[in-house]
Amino acid sequence: MHTFCNIAYGRLAPVIANRDLRQYPSLHMMILLLMLFFIHANSSLASVDFVSSEIDTGDNRQGYWNGDMNGDGLQDIIIATWSEANGREFLIYTQETSGNFSGAPWRRIEIKKDIVAFALADLRTDPGSEFLLFTGSACYSLSCAKEGYSGNLKKLFEFELIKSVPDKKAIDFLGALSDLNSDSLVDILIPGQKNYFLFKGQPDEGFSKPFMLPEAKIILKKSKQGQNNLSIGPAGVSAGGQALYANLLITKLQPETLKNPVHPPILNSRNWIPGVSTGRFNSDELHDFIYLDDIESDNKNTKRVNIVYQSKTDELPFAPRWQGELTLYDTIKMMEVNGDRLMDIITVKMNGLNSTLYIFLNKEGRFVFDNPDHIIKLTSILSDFEAIDLNLDGYPELIINAYSASPVKAVSSGSVERRLLIFKGRKMGEEKTLFDRTPAFTYEENFTATNFKALTGERSFSGDFDGDGVNDVISIDNNGALTANRINRDLKLEAEPFFYFTPVHFITGKTLVRLNQDNRTDIILEHQQGLSLILSRKGALK
Repeated sequence: MHTFCNIAYGRLAPVIANRDLRQYPSLHMMILLLMLFFIHANSSLASVDFVSSEIDTGDNRQGYWNGDMNGDGLQDIIIATWSEANGREFLIYTQETSGNFSGAPWRRIEIKKDIVAFALADLRTDPGSEFLLFTGSACYSLSCAKEGYSGNLKKLFEFELIKSVPDKKAIDFLGALSDLNSDSLVDILIPGQKNYFLFKGQPDEGFSKPFMLPEAKIILKKSKQGQNNLSIGPAGVSAGGQALYANLLITKLQPETLKNPVHPPILNSRNWIPGVSTGRFNSDELHDFIYLDDIESDNKNTKRVNIVYQSKTDELPFAPRWQGELTLYDTIKMMEVNGDRLMDIITVKMNGLNSTLYIFLNKEGRFVFDNPDHIIKLTSILSDFEAIDLNLDGYPELIINAYSASPVKAVSSGSVERRLLIFKGRKMGEEKTLFDRTPAFTYEENFTATNFKALTGERSFSGDFDGDGVNDVISIDNNGALTANRINRDLKLEAEPFFYFTPVHFITGKTLVRLNQDNRTDIILEHQQGLSLILSRKGALK
């Protein structure tokens, strides 16, 4: 927009270059009005300043992550690669103060043959985060402040990991480490050969003795036996979603579009730990543990929910503090849905083209699974859902993405309709309802083999791209462009995007992240042979 206004002014510049505008008040006023007009007319598409960078990864990318690896307070990009010549490597691309990323890697780190998995943590006094490298028998730290392994590798603890044989090309990521007991030190929850163990962070750049999670060994046993292992977490258990539809439409209906088919992100799990998840289930500030297991029952869909509460002591209890039986058919997710900062549970049952959501509220660390607190019925196939307070009234809205046809029917008919539903959150009163019975906003789109590009990325509501304190809708349109739309206080999606970015390459996926210390969401776009990094910046024109 700045460029556009300068061009408009520049057309008049030769006429008035050597004259005092005060001598021509009418001309002066006209120029000011023109500038204001151009600013207003283009504010919807240029109201956010941003910087974009491209990282070429070729065909060898095995995964990517972000972390502050050089200690400058900015998030860098870590890419795992594999080649016949160099084997497995980490390539680290640093972020500059401008928001751009370096075109060449700052560090190339060999991934030794016995390394199975890794995590990131800032443990040492050296600037930046370290790699925590896991073999089948121990955990080590490696700093990026020094090059190479010599004099740099530090053994943290011995541990028999559930997985002992590394992949030839890939490396497993243990997930984002966090402080689970509110002592400002990162902790590690990790599966061993026979059980789950918690290593608590210590001030001496190390970790405590392992604490065993009670009765979690059954899910590890079933995982090793290849049995169906259900896990519960913010990501939930996906039933397919937009990636499945996009993949089918691309490969079945337009096989000539791409030389290499786009593999659905649902097949590329970045967190291989089975079973146990963490969240706040009671009023203290400690994270608790939750997992599912099978029980002897006439109903094969009956699972047992186990919650293990942490306490201020260093020990974990010998048994789960709460257990309850739950009938589980398809999807299960945990999230906060009523504004009390405690994790609730939502399950989904699908029957043909119908989906039913059952919402169970956390009642002081307990659940009543035979009596849902709220039920939502849809005449659609549910893809994904999340609870976010869009209008900032303290009560999250329920946002649902759904489809009108099964994947098989989508292929046979050559089209599928995607539906967006937003149910307004409310305080439970006499009506005993969490959300309005009808959606506050409904939006429908139809996709065919000729306009499938928007299916490569579901709409995301968890990011604030313009930094105004209200989440925006970030999506990919039918032209393959990245867009961002605002949601007003009436929960209506504004028709015109305030941000529009057309990448050079086809988008196969996107991730919302925070890559610097401002209050704005940044975006990583995935392409077949590279990444685009979109950073929103302060100084936007409103």
